[in-house]
Amino acid sequence: MIPTYQSVLYATNLETYSRRVFRHALGVAQRYDAKVHVVHVIPEIEISHQQYVAAMLGDEQFKELGENFNRELIGKLQGDLRGFAADELQDHPEYLKAVASIEVLRGHPAERILQRADELDADLLVFGTHAQKEGGFDFLGSVVKRVLRRTRRPVLVVPVRDEP
Repeated sequence: MIPTYQSVLYATNLETYSRRVFRHALGVAQRYDAKVHVVHVIPEIEISHQQYVAAMLGDEQFKELGENFNRELIGKLQGDLRGFAADELQDHPEYLKAVASIEVLRGHPAERILQRADELDADLLVFGTHAQKEGGFDFLGSVVKRVLRRTRRPVLVVPVRDEP
């Protein structure tokens, strides 16, 4: 059976190359009349750093500071991602309907991406990674490597360079 795609999870780290990778996710979505779920994961701060700041501020103030920071940061990033999608699709507003969700999650990036892919029953995961050498990858990003080792879902890895 030839695979079809109904749900595409596009994981972005908001690097400069994100627009080109987003276009690949949208291209697959258009071809298969699929939905794209845009996901960005804010990595957890190391526990030793959390403990240090909590000791300096006190547990209650640290907790309040963390809650306010998370709320503001997540809100800002969601706005940035919506703006990113709208800017990228301003010349092709018909593609905007393919964007089913834009989410900012907290946690370990690979684990949260895999978890969200399971929740969405994503048919395809899309990532970008730097191509460092002519003719191939010098390395894949650590998140992409972790996802590739653990997923059973198809993954599209788009090699990119820093130039616009």
